[in-house]
Amino acid sequence: MKKLKNSIEFVSDGTETFLKLLKIIDEAKTSIYISTFILGRDQVAEDIIKHLTEQLKKGIEVCFLIDGFGALFANKSSLDELRNQGGKVALFRPFFKIPTLGLSSNDRNHKKMVIVDGKKAMIGGMNLASEYMGPKNSQAMWSDIAFFLSGDLVTDLEAVFRLDWKFAKGKKISSKNVLKKFPSNKKSKTAEVISNSPYLKTSFFYDKMLAACLKAEKRIWIVTPYFIPDEVLTHALEKASNRGVDVQILMPKHSNHLLADIGRGSYIRQIQAAGATILLHPKMVHAKATIIDETCAIVGSANMDMRSFFSNYEVSVFIYSKTTINSVADWFSHLSKECTKELLKPYFGEKTLENTIRILSPLL
Repeated sequence: MKKLKNSIEFVSDGTETFLKLLKIIDEAKTSIYISTFILGRDQVAEDIIKHLTEQLKKGIEVCFLIDGFGALFANKSSLDELRNQGGKVALFRPFFKIPTLGLSSNDRNHKKMVIVDGKKAMIGGMNLASEYMGPKNSQAMWSDIAFFLSGDLVTDLEAVFRLDWKFAKGKKISSKNVLKKFPSNKKSKTAEVISNSPYLKTSFFYDKMLAACLKAEKRIWIVTPYFIPDEVLTHALEKASNRGVDVQILMPKHSNHLLADIGRGSYIRQIQAAGATILLHPKMVHAKATIIDETCAIVGSANMDMRSFFSNYEVSVFIYSKTTINSVADWFSHLSKECTKELLKPYFGEKTLENTIRILSPLL
C-alpha cells in the first residue's frame, strides 16, 4: 500500500478549532468517528450534534464514543438525537455499571479524537463544550490547543478508536469502511501515535515521556493543567535542571480542581529548588504539551499527572516535525509572557495537607 504523507496543523484558538471541526464534519464522505470525555450541555454541543445529524441524513456513518463518567454531564437528548437519526453511540465503561472482574471504575477514557473518512483527524485536549471551543471567543473560554492531522497518523488513530469501540460495545464497528492497515508502531519522520491503557504491562506514554526528559539537553517546556508526577519523573526533572537544561513548567495559577492545585505544591517546590522555572497563568489553561529540545513536541489528551500516566485511557502524538515543534514553542513563549514566576509560599498547615494528598496522588 502507498504510504500517505503526514501533515499536522497546530491550532491554539478555540474559535478556529470549532470552525475547523465543523468543516471537516461537513466535508465527510463516508464516516465520522468521535471519542470524547465530555459533551457539554451548551450551544457548542448542540451545534456539533446538529452537524452530525445532518451528515447522518446523507448516509454518512457516525460513531460517537463518550466516557461513561463524562456522559453523566451530557444532555441525554443530544445522544438520543444521534441514535434516532441512525447514529451509533457507545458509553465507555458506564459509571453505574458493576465493574467487570479485574477492572476499576476509576479508569476513564480521557481521549479526544475526531476521525473523518479515515483521512482527516483532530486531537488535543479539547472536549466538545463551550469551555474549550465555540463560534466566538470569550473570556470564559479556557486556553487549549488542537491538532488537525492527515496521512498515516489518521490510520493509526482510527485503529485506536476501533479498539476502544470494541471494548465499549463488545463488538467491532459494523461498517463498509474497513481499516486497511493496523498501526505499524514504526516511528515516522513526522510523528507517531501513542495510546495508553491501564491494562497494558507498561505505560508507553509515561516510559517515552520519562526517556525524553532523561535525554533532554537544552530544554523541557511543559504545559499542563494538573501537575502531579511520580517520584521518578520528579527526580528526572530535577536532574535535568541540575545539568543545565531549561526546565519550565506552565500551569494555571488556579485550575478547576482544588485538590490537584494543593497536591502539586510539594512537587513544584522540589523541582523549583533545583532551578526550574514555574510559570503560573491567570486563566485556566487546559492544554497538554511538552517540548523537548528542538526534536520533539508531545501533545494529546494526557495530563502530567499520575491518573493520565497509569489510570486513564489516553492518546498522544509525539511530533518530530521541526516546523510544528517551533509552532508549539512559539505558542508556549507567548503564553509564558502572560504568567507570573512568583510561587506562593504554603500557608500554615498546607505542607501537611500537601503531603497527605501526595500519598493519594494516583487517585487525583
